[in-house]
Amino acid sequence: LRSARELILDAVLYKPDVVFVVSGTLIPEEVYIELLRVRHELDRPFALAMYYTESPYMDEMQEIYFKYSDIVFTNDKYSVKRFDPKGSRYVEYLPHSFDPKVHRPGNENDPNSDKYKSDVFFGGTVFKERFDMVESINWDNVNLRLHGNWDEWVNENNPASLKLQKYLINNEVYTSNAEYAKYYRNAKIALNVHRTRADIEGETNPLDNYNDAYSIGPRIYEAAACGTFIITDYRKEAEDIFGDTIEFF
Repeated sequence: LRSARELILDAVLYKPDVVFVVSGTLIPEEVYIELLRVRHELDRPFALAMYYTESPYMDEMQEIYFKYSDIVFTNDKYSVKRFDPKGSRYVEYLPHSFDPKVHRPGNENDPNSDKYKSDVFFGGTVFKERFDMVESINWDNVNLRLHGNWDEWVNENNPASLKLQKYLINNEVYTSNAEYAKYYRNAKIALNVHRTRADIEGETNPLDNYNDAYSIGPRIYEAAACGTFIITDYRKEAEDIFGDTIEFF
């Protein structure tokens, strides 16, 4: 809420041409209403642009803020038509990407490089479908490394999950892109699993439009840029970009 208030103050103070909001679903709707009221009082009104980063999973929520936006970018190409079926608004697909200075092939002469080596590496937020898949596989004789909030899922409350404990890298949910790139560069396989629903716990039903989702997330771009072989569930964009150099399950 504090950052939402500062958004309005900054718009008045700096008089920008464009206010660009990334995600924005945590900002109360009242803030957008006030932001647009304020801009009409300025000598040079700004445009409000938003980047919807949670498509297609949270399209229904993101759609609430659509009416306040002059320009909308979305991270899934499928969602462009959902937000603007008549093509009368400025809605563009803005794909995920990578930083070539960070995500690149080749291992550095790092004395601690062994800690990054793995047969299979998965890093990211643990949604239920991701946990269920990883937990169901027999990882004997496989050097699996898991990074993210796995400790929330692998604990004594779920005794069957404890077999994954030895594969957890640490309890740090977040780490730098540079650190993640080292894990990708030293992995034989990068595993990717797209989630199928909006909530982490898996209490809601899979999305009706999940099979229509076209685009891939940043994990595939970053791993590929590091030269790592990727195994992922199917997305049309992955096939369009990588052809048969990526493996689908």
